Amino acid sequence: MKIISIWLIYLLGAVAYANVAEDRAKEFCDKGEADICTELGKYYRDGNAQYQIQKDLTKALELITKGCDLGSAEGCNELGLMHDNGQGTKKDSTKALGLYQKACEGGIGAGCLNLALMYDLGQGTKKDSSKAFGLYQKACEGEVGAGCYKVGFKYYKGEGVAKSESNALKNFTKSCTLKFKDGCEASAKLKSGQLK
Repeated sequence: MKIISIWLIYLLGAVAYANVAEDRAKEFCDKGEADICTELGKYYRDGNAQYQIQKDLTKALELITKGCDLGSAEGCNELGLMHDNGQGTKKDSTKALGLYQKACEGGIGAGCLNLALMYDLGQGTKKDSSKAFGLYQKACEGEVGAGCYKVGFKYYKGEGVAKSESNALKNFTKSCTLKFKDGCEASAKLKSGQLK
């Protein structure tokens, strides 16, 4: 993914005029470069002053959808977020759930985290703590700090898994190592007996 982002920055930054760079990125997207479609769509979704790209949720939805359809697992996660939050489209938890599933199966840890949250909260699907736990673990294995943090709390509270403070601490610590601040705080509180 880093290589694609660097390539997109090169495409957008290699030319003197932002509209030419934008056109060049669109050309690559039109040629089937799924990750370029996704990255350009994210720029439209969020806006990007550096490349003079104005926020445009309609264009963002179109480009990110194309990225997902062309096989970008990250694109499917980003599209899931747009449907989950009602960005550029109506809010649709069921559609978001399917997109997160596709992203998770494609190896995107953030997709696994988002899917786990859907099962944990019962959004777009029936609530399932055990399934959520497994998906949080998958997110954690994908180096997503928030996933490790959630695994830690599942162990701490015994939700969807047998209660284990040692496993909770191990996951909070990993979350902290991955620079997820809440994991650091939970680890410190668990060690001092102040975690609730």
